Amino acid sequence: MSAPLPSTHDGPIMKVILKPISHPRVGDIDIVDDLFAIGRNEEPFASRLGEAAENLSRRHARVFQEGGKVFVTDLGSRNGTRVNERELKHNVAATLRNNDRITFGEAVEFRVEIHSATEQAVDKAPALRLTLVPEDPAGGLDAIAIERFPFLISRNEGEFEHYKERLPAAWRRLSRRHAVIAIRGGRVSIEDLGSSNGTFVSGARLDERARPLSNGDVIAFGDPQFSYKARIEVLHEPTQFAGTVMRRPEPAIAAEAAEPVAFADEAVVADQPEQAMPSEPSPVESRAGTNRTRFVSSADSFINVFCADDEFVGGTSESSSVARTAEVQQLRAPPTGIRKYQLMLRQVWRALGGGGSVSRRAAWGAAIVLGAIVIAAAITYLIGMDRRGIKDLLAQGQYTESAKVANRYLEHSSDDFEAGAWAEEALTKAIVPTWMKFMEQENFTAADQFLAAQRKQYPFIPRGQQMIDTLAWAGRVEAHIAERGGANSPIAMFRHEPVITALVDEWRANSFRHQQIMDQMVTREPHFEPIHTRVFSYLTSLRSDNAIYVKAIGQLRTSIEAALRRDDRGAIGKLINEFAANYPRVIGVDALRDDLARYDTLSQLIRQKELLQLVHLSRTAQFRTPVFAEHVDIWLEKQLPPAEIIAKHAEAAAAWNAGKHDEAIATLKSVKDAPWGEVAARQIDRYEKIGADYNALRAAKGTDGYYDRLLVMWSGLRPNEDEHLIRALEADFVAHREQVLPRLDRTLDRARGHWSEYQTAGGISGVIRVEERVSPRFSAQAKRLSSAYREISTGARTYQMLQMQAPPEWQTLQRDVADEVQRQRRWLQDLDIVLEPVLLHAKLDLLPEISEQSLWVQSTTDPRKD
Repeated sequence: MSAPLPSTHDGPIMKVILKPISHPRVGDIDIVDDLFAIGRNEEPFASRLGEAAENLSRRHARVFQEGGKVFVTDLGSRNGTRVNERELKHNVAATLRNNDRITFGEAVEFRVEIHSATEQAVDKAPALRLTLVPEDPAGGLDAIAIERFPFLISRNEGEFEHYKERLPAAWRRLSRRHAVIAIRGGRVSIEDLGSSNGTFVSGARLDERARPLSNGDVIAFGDPQFSYKARIEVLHEPTQFAGTVMRRPEPAIAAEAAEPVAFADEAVVADQPEQAMPSEPSPVESRAGTNRTRFVSSADSFINVFCADDEFVGGTSESSSVARTAEVQQLRAPPTGIRKYQLMLRQVWRALGGGGSVSRRAAWGAAIVLGAIVIAAAITYLIGMDRRGIKDLLAQGQYTESAKVANRYLEHSSDDFEAGAWAEEALTKAIVPTWMKFMEQENFTAADQFLAAQRKQYPFIPRGQQMIDTLAWAGRVEAHIAERGGANSPIAMFRHEPVITALVDEWRANSFRHQQIMDQMVTREPHFEPIHTRVFSYLTSLRSDNAIYVKAIGQLRTSIEAALRRDDRGAIGKLINEFAANYPRVIGVDALRDDLARYDTLSQLIRQKELLQLVHLSRTAQFRTPVFAEHVDIWLEKQLPPAEIIAKHAEAAAAWNAGKHDEAIATLKSVKDAPWGEVAARQIDRYEKIGADYNALRAAKGTDGYYDRLLVMWSGLRPNEDEHLIRALEADFVAHREQVLPRLDRTLDRARGHWSEYQTAGGISGVIRVEERVSPRFSAQAKRLSSAYREISTGARTYQMLQMQAPPEWQTLQRDVADEVQRQRRWLQDLDIVLEPVLLHAKLDLLPEISEQSLWVQSTTDPRKD
């Protein structure tokens, strides 16, 4: 049967009820613990106060019992705490009395009821002992066993004060009021008191709330050196130690091994309950010869924990009299040598149920048991040889051999923390120098392979495995920064951000442990210091990159994806331009612009129902960014007709290019009534007209009008669709070059006339472009520019067919017209945030598209290309 939870302070137990005045829905709050937290994230305030919880600070106030009295203290809250309309000062405690009115913040008000609680009214719970076992057995820390709460973590008093000389650097990272360990809801909990360097539980820094502790939690105060593993035990009867320190046993030659181990003060020990006595030394005591366990038997004062200089209002000095004592007790040492084995035999006999004398049969039984013990001892001795070998080889500088012996030993003795510390040191000194050489050579692949081999070779050195994982992470950081060309170099969009996020997240998942391992590696291998410093500098940059640039790239991608789903092309251009202006350090924006241009071309082909060109471009266009590549396939699948219809159009085109005109037209007629049937009908009309024009041209051969007809037909042919006709006409062009060239001069005159009219009219100014309609002036200018472009492009293709270089005047005009077309299209596209999409597309459709053929002269003879 469990005993009642022991009171942490002397004095009667009080029952405290906070009855709501301002917010009745909160309900009565029964305070069942010695310590109760008030804050906007604490219950029941967080769930029941609603918006009024914002009046409270995160660490607003604490209500606690001490010395038979109830106190409240404000913790520096933003909106303050008042008792009977009297404002409390920061970190000053006020005594609460029955029917007092207490106000937290501006309007969260309660009435206090205080009653003396009977023992039956107090919840029953087992007494608890929290033992803080040093995480690093070789780190020079003492274990701390806490049985009375609260317990204050402070650098100026108690269990940490004596580290001022032994561990000065770590000691300075502790705060005067660093953290408090208390019982809340029958569980051991820890709360950071706003310390400068923080309190960490299993790698996570505590916020303003208390956190319950569990067995195995790793707790660190301020500095990684003050790292402890929590061990929580249930004591069925509360222990009452007279002293606070239990030291390692000293040899007691005259003592009987069968006698109970006793405290130095026999008068105190006589009253000590048997189950409260430690049945065996803690792991720290048994393996780290310099460590000891300090048993803390008296609680700290909450006044001392929460109040500056033990100040309080309306109380008496008796409340601050709850002070910790520091009486030191020692355990006698167990017997050793022959005496140990004599007593062991006697204990075996007693365990077998023997009395004062030993019968023969009982002696045989005892001998058998003793033989088993001897065999076990021999095995232990052989295993112990491995244990001794770890340290000896480490001292001799044979680090690899020491690590191998340690790995073999720890396979069967994984709970030997001291041997584990030796093993980790040996492994560090064995592998870090080799790994550093790979880093200096920037041979990151070899470094990864090396660490993978070490991970397999030493599977039973747990903290060694963690060290290898940390080194592997540091190697990935070095590799990423080297690939980028430096920590401050540009970030490549859609390439670097997954790596940056992965590196930051891996560190964040257990930052405290990684920090501890990196620091330990510097201590054990000083040559690691430059990489240690560099990696942490890189980590700072990566965190900044992840918070700013990676986040911005992710938001840009999400916004573009949403705009593509809405078919809002104008929004995409605006998003890209704004991002480029705000984040000049990010490269890859040009790839987004190129993909947007490809997307615009596909959109225009869809609007114009140019099925074959659309299919060809969709199969050949390579989108460079994932945001477009992932969208376009799905988008085109919805826009294009079924595959069998596309196949019929392709079949017709192939027949046409092979000169099988009738077959091509018949194939198109078979899909005239299917989806995209209007495209088939339009293509049939084109094929029939071109066929008729070709027959008329052949009939006119040898007449005066033949070359005029030849040029007219030539201008209507498409290089990608009418190759068979172009090849059929090529011979006439080459054979009658002299007759064709004068007609090209007339083409140049027409192009020059259209261009002159366009320039004289002032081109297409910005005022015309932004008009909220397609005005007559815009249409007229677009027609002049299109005519000039058509004439000059047709002439360029004719010169190409004649295998001649166009005259300089032709080249200049062709270049000027093409440049103007490109500028006007680009300027219009930049107005996507001003013009409605339908109006924008209507204006763009009036301007010609720039094709590869039209730029022939520029691509072959443009002097600016040199």
